[in-house]
Amino acid sequence: MLTVEQRKTKIAQMKETLTDKVLFDESAEAAFEEMDINGKGVIDKEELRKYARKLLNQFGLKRQTSSDYAEKILKKYDTDKSGALKYTEFAIAYRDAVLAAIEIEEKLLMEEISKPSI
Repeated sequence: MLTVEQRKTKIAQMKETLTDKVLFDESAEAAFEEMDINGKGVIDKEELRKYARKLLNQFGLKRQTSSDYAEKILKKYDTDKSGALKYTEFAIAYRDAVLAAIEIEEKLLMEEISKPSI
């Protein structure tokens, strides 16, 4: 469990990732390369299914990895309907995951701060 200060630091780092283009690109590109197991330059449904949970957990989102979840991601972010995410499509999904993680971390921080001290 994170301390209040650690959680504040984590939130600040995630926000910086979103506001610093170089940092965002480095982070998103690293995640994309990790997920692109076959090296084809796209993330297909199987790669997405396999790594969706890992990526979401990295940002504090606890979701069960499944083919259904991969389908939902592809439906939302695969704008050219190719059946796989190109980097540009993935970057949008990655940004949304970071935003969702910030929201969750801020909620947890507020809960922690509002707890009565013992």
